[in-house]
Amino acid sequence: MQRPLRFAGLLLALTALASGCSAPERSRALGNPAISGKTLALQVCANCHGVEGISTSPNFPHLAAQSAAYLEIQLKSYRGHSRADPAGYEYMWGLSARLTDAQIADLAAYFSSQRPPAGKPGEPMLIAAGKTIYDDGIPASNTPNCVNCHGA
Repeated sequence: MQRPLRFAGLLLALTALASGCSAPERSRALGNPAISGKTLALQVCANCHGVEGISTSPNFPHLAAQSAAYLEIQLKSYRGHSRADPAGYEYMWGLSARLTDAQIADLAAYFSSQRPPAGKPGEPMLIAAGKTIYDDGIPASNTPNCVNCHGA
């Protein structure tokens, strides 16, 4: 009686091991179009941008609650090497190179659905200046307003 039980246990262990190694919900395979954008967001993007799109480092922007359209445009610009800001292209050109349009749309949908980071109290003058830039941009330096791309 022990032999069939041992064989069943071995079979169960091998099945669990095999499914764990190939489970798409636990993958960092950027080149695999079968991996969903949400999985990539949680397994890859979260390393820099946080699981909920709220980065803990000033080197990486918050993605939470950005508009999906904005995020898609940015990812496609990185993938096509037309976005070349020095802080981003170093990482993002390689990471985005093999993303499919569907994965990009999934990533954008995931991060746009997250709650924005909580605001912190600040100096009223700086808050007012930031709101002016957000609404109107900085005409003297041809800096566009934030609301056009990032939305309300």
